Amino acid sequence: MSIIKCPQTGRFLLQLGMYISDKGYWRYSGGEHRGKYVHRHLMEIAVGRSLRKDEMGEREHNAVSAKQFWFLSMFVWPLEKKQWDEYHANVLAEAK
Repeated sequence: MSIIKCPQTGRFLLQLGMYISDKGYWRYSGGEHRGKYVHRHLMEIAVGRSLRKDEMGEREHNAVSAKQFWFLSMFVWPLEKKQWDEYHANVLAEAK
């Protein structure tokens, strides 16, 4: 799996056409849904229509956020830590 760094935030990202916003939410970085929050898009798929601005209450939002947190903690953050550890090991090796 290929990992890249986001030029705006400096965070490592999976090459999925998504990035993590400053608020910690996944957003699409290109294509038809560019700039849209991933959790809102997934909810639109689930209900079969576009969401209004006032939809997706606190309960639904918290459920999606919990799943997103689980995904980040299981798959993204461990990869970021591994990439950082490898990067720093290489920098220290080159400095010697």
